Amino acid sequence: MQTGMRMGTSMRQPTAMRDPNLSGVGYNTQVKAVDRPVTNHGMSGIKVNNQGPGRQIYDRSYYFNLLKTKNNDIVGEITKMKNEVEDINKDNTTYLTFERKYEALIKDVRKYEGELADYNLALDKYRSDTKPEDIEALFMHIKNQNDKQKGHLDNLFSEKRDMETEIQNYEQQIQEINF
Repeated sequence: MQTGMRMGTSMRQPTAMRDPNLSGVGYNTQVKAVDRPVTNHGMSGIKVNNQGPGRQIYDRSYYFNLLKTKNNDIVGEITKMKNEVEDINKDNTTYLTFERKYEALIKDVRKYEGELADYNLALDKYRSDTKPEDIEALFMHIKNQNDKQKGHLDNLFSEKRDMETEIQNYEQQIQEINF
């Protein structure tokens, strides 16, 4: 009785019987390095394309679905634009609120700067041993000059207003003559 040898999957043939062109699956397979999958940190090397030629007949349902898709895109874009407009309006109201606060704070800052300048001036006068009567006399002199300038400026503004009304009257007369 002859014992039959079963050919195993990993059994090698003697080297003399091997075909040099068929030396293994790995030698005959064309593998490119760019086609190998890379699995580290979510990267992939193989890109799967849609299989097959795609839709061949464009019927009513295709165009209906295409129209629905475009409509949904438009609705999404409109919603996005409305949200942007709301954000811009909120930013505008916030800006206006901050602008008002800024104006109020800048007035306070200017007032406090003026007071600080007055205190610094008083401190300088105190250090230089200036008599309080001299400071009061200087204050009254400056106040009188300011009052004179105020009256002069008020007169100038009233003259300007009178001249503007007179010019308007002349322009009306010219218009009446032309028509």
